[in-house]
Amino acid sequence: MAHGGGRFCGRPTDKISAPQYSALTVTGAIFSRYALLVSPINYPLAGVNVLLFTSSAYHLCRKIKADYIM
Repeated sequence: MAHGGGRFCGRPTDKISAPQYSALTVTGAIFSRYALLVSPINYPLAGVNVLLFTSSAYHLCRKIKADYIM
């Protein structure tokens, strides 16, 4: 899922869903934190969710910039 976000870096912003990427960004943030709180610490889960957070936040920022700022 996180790798899939990288494939769509050039995707037009009119095809990006703000609610979908908002949910993915929040999910990545929550589960990144959760992976570091459980015992034993689950670094692979944290890493994947950090990538999910990063890629979805990038797309969400692109969408907000295109729709509301420019």
